[in-house]
Amino acid sequence: MASTDPYMQRVGEIANNGSITVGISLGQKLGLFTILSKQESAISPEQLSRLSKCKKALVETWLLLMTSADIVTMSGNHLFFLPPERRPALTKTHSAAVFLAPYIPYMEKECMGLAKTFKDDQSDESAAFEWSMSDPDDLFVEWQKIRPSVFKAYFTECTTHIPCLDERLKNGAKVLDVGTNDGRFVNMLAEQYPKTDFIGVDINEDAIKKIVPSSPNASFMVQDALNLPAEWKDRFDYVTIIDAFQHLPDTNQAAKEFARVLKPGGWLSVIEIKRGSTYEEDMKLPNAVFNYLFEMMWCGESCGSSDAAKEAAHPIPNALHLLKQPISQAGFSCVKDHPLQRIDLDDTVHICCQK
Repeated sequence: MASTDPYMQRVGEIANNGSITVGISLGQKLGLFTILSKQESAISPEQLSRLSKCKKALVETWLLLMTSADIVTMSGNHLFFLPPERRPALTKTHSAAVFLAPYIPYMEKECMGLAKTFKDDQSDESAAFEWSMSDPDDLFVEWQKIRPSVFKAYFTECTTHIPCLDERLKNGAKVLDVGTNDGRFVNMLAEQYPKTDFIGVDINEDAIKKIVPSSPNASFMVQDALNLPAEWKDRFDYVTIIDAFQHLPDTNQAAKEFARVLKPGGWLSVIEIKRGSTYEEDMKLPNAVFNYLFEMMWCGESCGSSDAAKEAAHPIPNALHLLKQPISQAGFSCVKDHPLQRIDLDDTVHICCQK
């Protein structure tokens, strides 16, 4: 018999939602929601099986799961339909379903390894927790696929925060991207603004070697953000750093370097995950639960006993005031922060300021 205890019911709903998330993730990965979104009328499991090139028995069970979760509707003659008003939440590039749902099954897969690392008496190095990054279907490979659209969404909003930024880049300027990683952001902007020269830098030599410039006005090189070339003084109109500022070993020195290489009147954009100044403030953020889960996984890696795990460990995101502090102290003016709202449930902030 079902419990009448309200809190017991709530915990049961939470556990049940985990199953729903797995179903949503499968629907995304297999393109089932996309196919359903194109249908003007309800279809049978056989039809969806044929259109998706998936096994009928599994497709039918998935449809029943999604119907039980009140995501897909089912008619009396065993036909299924995804109502038009529900489609954006399940198919829009930056919806929570597309952007976040794939993470959950991946983290569940890693849970057993993390559990061993939790124990104080864990002394077996072979049991040290490390995120698996070699699988071609790995979460990070999936993340790479959507990064260009995420960057585009971010930058579109940045142009509304910095006066005349779009116009300046169209007319021709010099831009530096720090922590450029695979260069996708620079390559995207270089194609969008052919009159502007873009340089992407990263301390990771292997990453830089793999980048192929998409256009003549994009270039990449190995550089240390804490010690940029002396000849770059007052060289750039715009400096960007995305999801990398908090990774730097000395943010105070980095902010000073950004100020040094910017021209007078130049702008800096720092894009990072937003965190609260207190636990109470932090837990009120829309994506707090996911943030803490993600943080726990990275923390587990840094607690692992292997050198590889410690080297790969991700820093815990800084509170907003701690991100802004070194920037203000570096002499920037008009230091402002703006939430980036193009991606559902993504607590990201754009800190922009002028030299």
